[in-house]
Amino acid sequence: MPRPRTKEDLMIAAKENYDKLNVLIAKLSDEELNTPLDFLSDEKKKEAHWKRDKNLRDILISGISKIENHKFLTTKDGVPNIVTVAFENIRSEVLLHFLESEKIYISTGSACSKGKKSRTFDGIGLDNKYNDGVVRISLSEFNTEEEITIFIEKLEKYVNEIRMIMKRGR
Repeated sequence: MPRPRTKEDLMIAAKENYDKLNVLIAKLSDEELNTPLDFLSDEKKKEAHWKRDKNLRDILISGISKIENHKFLTTKDGVPNIVTVAFENIRSEVLLHFLESEKIYISTGSACSKGKKSRTFDGIGLDNKYNDGVVRISLSEFNTEEEITIFIEKLEKYVNEIRMIMKRGR
């Protein structure tokens, strides 16, 4: 189904997904329906997920490092499933929409800024030329190395495209 463009399209897509979910739920046994969702109950599973996420994050960071004029706001010892990076002289909202057109979804700004200038950026001394270009990339247990590679290619393409557009506008 194409991306919903109107409220009516969105309602149709939501209904279709709701119907699909109901079909899946109907196939579950009573025991399955009453089993708590405790995916990471044992330590070995937690450790395996941590290592997998860290590996994906390291691939992501390595790929982003090849894009000019960026600053990581994520540390190597931070949580393995979130990478925050700032790109010089781009608007993160524009980047978000470019990637969205490829069905790639990211967040903009800091998690605590809620649409206004983040005091976090001032606190860490982030240069103003990076402030508008901050994005957060969240990984899930469902992401693959192939998806990370594709993401990096699209990210580099669109960061460079936005920068070209910004240069022409000056």
